[in-house]
Amino acid sequence: IHNSLLLDANAAGFPHFFLGTSRALVTPLGRFSGRVIYGKLSESAYAPGVEVADRIGTGLVVVWQPPSGRGFEIGGARFFHRFWPAGGVRLSDLKIPFGSFFGDAQVNSGGAADNQLASVFARWRAEDSGFELFGEFGRTDRSADLRDLSLEPEHNSAWLLGFAKSWRPSDDELWMLRGEFVNGRVSMIQDLGRGQSTFYDHTPITQGHTEDGQLLGTPLLERAGGFEVGLDRWAPWGRAGLTIIQRLMPGDLNPAVSAATARSQWYTELSAVRFVGPSEWFAKAGMMFDFNRFPGRDVSNGYLQAGARVGF
Repeated sequence: IHNSLLLDANAAGFPHFFLGTSRALVTPLGRFSGRVIYGKLSESAYAPGVEVADRIGTGLVVVWQPPSGRGFEIGGARFFHRFWPAGGVRLSDLKIPFGSFFGDAQVNSGGAADNQLASVFARWRAEDSGFELFGEFGRTDRSADLRDLSLEPEHNSAWLLGFAKSWRPSDDELWMLRGEFVNGRVSMIQDLGRGQSTFYDHTPITQGHTEDGQLLGTPLLERAGGFEVGLDRWAPWGRAGLTIIQRLMPGDLNPAVSAATARSQWYTELSAVRFVGPSEWFAKAGMMFDFNRFPGRDVSNGYLQAGARVGF
């Protein structure tokens, strides 16, 4: 809902072109839908200097549902970063999101610098009871081959598991309880000599999986993972809700986190949206607690936000 591994609403938008299905294509094997996207990603003014600041950001997603289109779906997605070519984008760049899943000559023999992220995901919905369960497993960068993938699937990986339960006490009222749990902690194979990184970091494309310095995926994976739980009430006048977020922020890449480097952030937020004709007014108030922000020192911060979205 809020924490997709590859693309969610954390970063700002970026100029892009996309092509895809407007509705699922019905076949005897089930319903298929998909989209391919090509865009231009920028870096933050605070990023370390690199030879090429802009990147091509391109990816695709494909989803399958059973013939009824109800109850279940499964899919896969890929996203690539490459430095923006000096002569501009060429027709040959259109094939980037369809490239190899494994190490190949393009990557290992002096080809273009390449940062790939990929994931598989699934969702099951019990529509009559208002309950759904969903999950996602992602990898960053390629495995050497199928054997490598099968032996160490946890290398540079992350997973997400979430649920949502909605109910209607009355005809004009909807409640939803939701939770999403994300884990991208460095695995024990780090101690066997196979280096890993946090999920969105990369070399030599040091901007990582970002747009203007903000993560394109879930902010829960800035370091090791965390969770988000929320309770929302919807009514004809708008929405009100409570959200609690925790992020694990260890200071190193060791699988075992010592007490001296253990760090976590907790957020508690109240938010509301008021519908006014075609427009809406919104407000947020929250507190953030950063435990062990510095060794032996905790810090906290509060925030208020108010605004409006005007519809015409």
